[in-house]
Amino acid sequence: MRSETGFAGTSASEQVIAGLRVLELLPEAARRLVVGAFEPVSFRFGDVIVEEGSEADGFYVIVSGSARVLKGAGNDEVSLGALGPGDTFGEAALIEDTHRAATVRASSDVEALKLDRAVFGAAVNVNPELR
Repeated sequence: MRSETGFAGTSASEQVIAGLRVLELLPEAARRLVVGAFEPVSFRFGDVIVEEGSEADGFYVIVSGSARVLKGAGNDEVSLGALGPGDTFGEAALIEDTHRAATVRASSDVEALKLDRAVFGAAVNVNPELR
């Protein structure tokens, strides 16, 4: 189950966002708006963060914890890799306006930041170099 509550401290979140190179492409004013639009989300071990085939709802940055990227379901599930603090996911489906290509499942408790689809889309439309 996921909860959309704030984290105990924001310093880890601020450090992770500061390390996102893609934000360096934005003009300062746009960068501040985008950074301010990230919302904290939390997931427990085993929670599905995004599901393969679902509509893309946002761009995610992991602040703490770890997650697995999976393709398929049940006995046919294949691990494509692991994600940890500072890793991002979800941008491809948003840019290409497609459904999720893989499932991302929390392999520990995860604290992440989510940038809503609409904010992400507006940032890319105004600043096409983000693509």
